[in-house]
Amino acid sequence: MPTFASMLPKYTEWLKRCQIKPNWQGAYDRMARYSVANRAKYQAIEDATGVPWAWVAAAHMRESGGNFKGVLHNGEHIIGTGRKTRLVPAGHGPFETWEEAAIHAVKLKGLDKVTDWTMERLCWEWERFNGLGYAFKGRPSPYLWAGTNIYVSGKYVRDGVYDPGHVDTQLGCVGHYLRAMDLASEKGLRNGSRKLSLLSKVRTASKAIIGGAAGIFTMDNITIIREFIGTTQGMVAMSTLGVMLFVGIAAWWAANTLDGLIVEDHKDGRYEPSGTPVPDPDTAGITGENDGLA
Repeated sequence: MPTFASMLPKYTEWLKRCQIKPNWQGAYDRMARYSVANRAKYQAIEDATGVPWAWVAAAHMRESGGNFKGVLHNGEHIIGTGRKTRLVPAGHGPFETWEEAAIHAVKLKGLDKVTDWTMERLCWEWERFNGLGYAFKGRPSPYLWAGTNIYVSGKYVRDGVYDPGHVDTQLGCVGHYLRAMDLASEKGLRNGSRKLSLLSKVRTASKAIIGGAAGIFTMDNITIIREFIGTTQGMVAMSTLGVMLFVGIAAWWAANTLDGLIVEDHKDGRYEPSGTPVPDPDTAGITGENDGLA
């Protein structure tokens, strides 16, 4: 029986070598942006259970393509319908909200009892959440590794039916997690946000205005500077210098305040990154994970 201890060396090795395949990068970027934009929903699950929000987001992506109509258990569209799950794990529900269902799903697997969420532990809990069929075979699970150089082929195409030649075309949880965490970082936010890029340019322009006005004032009013550099007196009125300084300082303060608010919203999961895709909630459906051992 595979255990976390027995899988730990493999996870460590695979994580060291893991790279997203170039032709999968765009898909990972789009889905990761979507997950970061919906971080508040995932953060609610972390707050209630201790399971990292990005772990939940990756599992949700894998189970239902990020569709909030689908339960985290298996992606079935039963939220608010009064129905219970029919696929594995069957007989759970009904659920009125996606958050209610997600909390139930992670507690069903005992994930709320986990306290040490290392990257290897994240991998093990994804694998255990999906089922240990791939671990029994000693093969990288596409649930985790699809779209990376770690996974080549092999998939349970139906419960209990393994096809070694089948290539999984869904995104894997590991690649999604890594990309989402990168985008969710402040560095990732600044690199990818058009709003913050514009605010940075406003700050730069504001500093130039402040510096220019201060420089002219200095040349006009500091005797020793005026002796060596000269004077601009008469070229720019003091009232104009005052307006320049006021506008520069006001623009700099506003840009910094907005920057801080965006970063704060981002950390709290309330900021939507530039270029976030919006999957059609009616077409992003059940992905149907099968390994026969869930």
